[in-house]
Amino acid sequence: MNSKRMKMPVVVLAIVIMFVVAAVSGVMAADSFYYKLHIVSASEGYNTAAHDKYAGQCVTLIQVTNIDRDSILYQKKSVNMIVINGQNGVQMTRNAVLSSPDQIPSIPSSAILNYIYNGNYYGWMQKPVILRANSTTTNPGFTVEGYWYPNYGTSYSGQ
Repeated sequence: MNSKRMKMPVVVLAIVIMFVVAAVSGVMAADSFYYKLHIVSASEGYNTAAHDKYAGQCVTLIQVTNIDRDSILYQKKSVNMIVINGQNGVQMTRNAVLSSPDQIPSIPSSAILNYIYNGNYYGWMQKPVILRANSTTTNPGFTVEGYWYPNYGTSYSGQ
């Protein structure tokens, strides 16, 4: 057997795999949005910019990477996160109470949420959605930051 003939398909396959991995990584990275919201009032919701929710993508992922308190006298905080309709403000997901990964006692630092309507989102049309954060206590005064993936997937049975 000629070893050059054997090496050529392996090299071509490796190149194809590299392009596929790069394409998938690019799509996943492009669909994540960094947010940083300062929570000043317990009676107010704080919103990110609107991002497109694609038809059929009924799952979202919200990650909290850090919560910084305004004063050393305040303890680390947890935050309530929801996804709302970008056109009329209607809540689209259940509430998810999250905290930063270093908080004790630990509250989850990420949540995977289904949208209501079981993926029949806006009649299968792309529309804007917004991530909203609210304080979980009457003593706000912190900044929450992390990443949001509004188009995380098509099916999830955990809600």
